[in-house]
Amino acid sequence: MTQPYPELGYFVLGGHIHDPQPAVAHCKLGEELGLGTVWLSERPGTKDIGVLCGAAAATAPKMNVGAGLVANLPARNPLITASLASTMSMVTNGRFILGVGRGQDRLADMLGVPRSNIALIERYLAALRQLWRGETVTAAHDGWILDGAALGVRLESPPPVWMGAVGDKTLAWAGANCDGVILFSCLNAPAVAHSVRIVKTAAERAGRDPATVEVAAVAVNACDVDEEKMLNYIVRRMNTYFMWPMIDLLVQVNDWDPATASTIRQTVAEQAKNPAGALGDEGVSREMDDLRRMRDLYPPAWIEQSNAVGDAHTGARYMRSLFDAGADKVLLHGAPPEDFRSLIQAWPEHRSG
Repeated sequence: MTQPYPELGYFVLGGHIHDPQPAVAHCKLGEELGLGTVWLSERPGTKDIGVLCGAAAATAPKMNVGAGLVANLPARNPLITASLASTMSMVTNGRFILGVGRGQDRLADMLGVPRSNIALIERYLAALRQLWRGETVTAAHDGWILDGAALGVRLESPPPVWMGAVGDKTLAWAGANCDGVILFSCLNAPAVAHSVRIVKTAAERAGRDPATVEVAAVAVNACDVDEEKMLNYIVRRMNTYFMWPMIDLLVQVNDWDPATASTIRQTVAEQAKNPAGALGDEGVSREMDDLRRMRDLYPPAWIEQSNAVGDAHTGARYMRSLFDAGADKVLLHGAPPEDFRSLIQAWPEHRSG
C-alpha cells in the first residue's frame, strides 16, 4: 500500500442516489487525498456492485477496492459472487476486499429468496472459498445449487472476506470466520471498544491470531459544512437507522436511553413518506424543517460522540477516539470526499494520538 493513510477508507455514493456517475470523480479524489481503501455499497437501480468496483479499480489504481457490502447473498449463486471476487482480485493485483452483510429481509422477500442468517452466510462463504481454491463444488443450500461448479482457476491469494456486524453474536462469528469486520455507523468510542473486544476474543478462541482480523470503525462525517449538509449527512442518516429493526442493537451498545430512542423512532415514523419499494433512506423525510426538528430531538451527545462533526479537528479527535478504542481502520461515510478534505488535512495532527 503506497497511500499516505492506509488506515483510512471511505464509502462513496452513500444512501439512495439517482446518479452513479459521481463515483468516478469520488474515487479519484479519495486517492488524491491519500486514503487507503474505497468502499462501494450496492442497491438495486443505480449501485450495481460489479460495475462500481470495476470503475473504482480503473480510476483509483493505488487504493484497495472494497465491496461493502454484498448483502442478501441468496440473491446470487455463489459461483457468480466467487467470479466477481476472483476477477476483481486479479484485475487489481490483490487489492480487492469482498465485504458481506446480513442484508434486508424486505429485499429478500421482494426477490423471493431465503432471508439471510449466520448459518446461511457460513455455508455460502465455505462454497466461495472452495471455488477460490480451484475445487469443483456440488452443493445445494438455501435456494442455490452448485452441480459440479468450478471457476477454472485457483487463486494463490483469495480475496479477504470482511463482514458487516453490529450484534454481539454476529461480531463473534465474524471474528472467528472472517478476515475483517466492519462495525456499524454512529458508534461511540465505548461501543467500538466493546465490539473490538468481542471480535478479537472470538478470533483467539478460534485459534487465530487476533491481530490478523482487522476491525474497521465507521465515522459518519460532516465537518466544516453548512447546516443543510450537516442535517442530510448526519441527522437524516441517523433517522434512517431508526426505521430499521436493528436500531435496538445500536441503542443498547451505545448505552442510549431507550425512552428517548422510542420517542425518536415514533417521530421518524410519523415523518416517513414510505414510497413503494423503499429499502433505506428513500422513506426518510428530506424536508429541512423535519430535519431541524429531529436534530433538536436528538440528545447532543448522541450526535457529537457518535459522528465526526463540528470543525475538522473536532472530527479528527472523534476518529482518534475510535483508534484508541481498538479499531484498526476508520472508514469515512455519509459525505462525498470534497466535503471531508479539511478532515483529512487535520488528521496528521491527531494520527499518532
